Amino acid sequence: MTVTGDDLRCATLPVSVVKLPKEVKTIADELLLSELQQAGFEAIGTDDINAMVGFEEMKDAAGCEDTRCIAEIGNALGVQYLATGKLTKLEDTTLVLLKLLDVNETRVVARSQKSIDGSLSELPRVMAEAVQQLVVQSKL
Repeated sequence: MTVTGDDLRCATLPVSVVKLPKEVKTIADELLLSELQQAGFEAIGTDDINAMVGFEEMKDAAGCEDTRCIAEIGNALGVQYLATGKLTKLEDTTLVLLKLLDVNETRVVARSQKSIDGSLSELPRVMAEAVQQLVVQSKL
């Protein structure tokens, strides 16, 4: 399923990674960006944001949890949506938690939760499923 509106611009904030190798963060960021583009968004990623707002602002944005703060970032980037997520290890399971925020309405429009049992080689497939779940829930 793909998004259907015109000019649906989305920025991805860095995915936070807990209890997983640091290399997973870069992979997760790129997978999220790629899957959003596959779903039909005009998506910009962490490198694009760094180029636009600079490293210090990006570091501050990565820790931003408040929807008002996130909306300000989205407005500054000229996007309607922001996507972010978290990957965390719980015993032998890796949880993939994503959320899609509407910058204009300053609210979360969709959340997705998927899990990987065992190997992280399933991360690309699970990330694709999680993004599709965001699209379906958001009704875009």
